[in-house]
Amino acid sequence: MFGSPIRTTLVLSLLFILVGGGYLHMLLNDKERHQDVAEREVVHEQADTPVWVLIRSAHEMESVSLTVNGEEVSTEQFTPREVEAEVEVSFPMVVKLNVVWPLNTPETAVLISVEPEGEAAIEETVWALGAMTREFEFQLEDQ
Repeated sequence: MFGSPIRTTLVLSLLFILVGGGYLHMLLNDKERHQDVAEREVVHEQADTPVWVLIRSAHEMESVSLTVNGEEVSTEQFTPREVEAEVEVSFPMVVKLNVVWPLNTPETAVLISVEPEGEAAIEETVWALGAMTREFEFQLEDQ
């Protein structure tokens, strides 16, 4: 093409570097794209998201107290083994759970499930005996 194989390889390599470098420069200096992503992240963090919270115990609970991001949540839909609540919160979400079981209840598993609207449920299982006061922090996967 240009006389010798070395010269051809050199010219093609330089051409590849110039074209690739131009595309890389355009990608890295796209300030509008970076600004749009940053603005979307700020809006996403500030927006309150409807969240379904479910507390389920393997044994009957005597009393339950639920606090989400520092605010007491009504546990009206309390059954002996399950508590459900719907709240609007911003993430990261801190759930404080206080549960008391009747005397002579063996060690029991407790499932804490948080399901933000339009997202997959986030679940955590812990073991407790007699009574439990514990904080859990939940965060959306894309943050």
